[in-house]
Amino acid sequence: MVMKYTMDKSIKECVPKTERAKDFLEYVKANYIKIDKAEMTTYLKLLTTTVYYGVGGVKDHIIKLKHYFNKANEMKVELGEKFLKWLILESLPTSFDAVKLTYNALKEEWTLEELMSIVVQHEVSLKKN
Repeated sequence: MVMKYTMDKSIKECVPKTERAKDFLEYVKANYIKIDKAEMTTYLKLLTTTVYYGVGGVKDHIIKLKHYFNKANEMKVELGEKFLKWLILESLPTSFDAVKLTYNALKEEWTLEELMSIVVQHEVSLKKN
């Protein structure tokens, strides 16, 4: 009864009437899993569609993408760091093509921190010019 009286009316109407708290909690748990799937989809969509338009710094853009990446991985979506680096490079405008070409031409892999540092340096040089 306490659970029924403390929840919002709009939620209360969606939850079936149950006599036992255990049944109620099982129902809520089952529906919360669906919310996790929706949240996972949101993070994946943000990760793959976010593009840098020059507003704010490129470092903030990369940190935002890394946040989406980490959230997706927390939800058991196993994405590799190579994929994240590829997404970061693909999300950058054509003014960063020199960085993309350099990254793709080199045999060794840059770490995420190296990539961020190089992209930020390139942004600073673009702003100076």
